[in-house]
Amino acid sequence: MVEKNTPGRYKKEMIGVLLGALFILTTLSCISYNPNDNTIVHYVSNHTTCTNWCGTLGAHSAALLFYLLGFASYIFLAALGAVVRRPR
Repeated sequence: MVEKNTPGRYKKEMIGVLLGALFILTTLSCISYNPNDNTIVHYVSNHTTCTNWCGTLGAHSAALLFYLLGFASYIFLAALGAVVRRPR
C-alpha cells in the first residue's frame, strides 16, 4: 500500500534532512578541529586563517563542543548519527 502525501510526512522528512545536515556539519568540523583557531573559546591576537574545513562556523561549533564535552563530543556525534539513521 502506498503512503499518502500528508503534511506530517513532509515535516518528518524535513526534520530528517536538517538533522542529517547538522550531523555532517558537526562531524566535519570536529574532525578538522584545530585548538589554535580563533574561536569563542580561544582568542588569538594575530589574524590567522581558519583551518577548519567548515570555516569559522565550524571552528566555533567544534570549539564549543570540545569545551563543553571534551572528547565525549565524539559520543555525542555517534548518538546524533544514530538518531539520523533511525528509520521512522
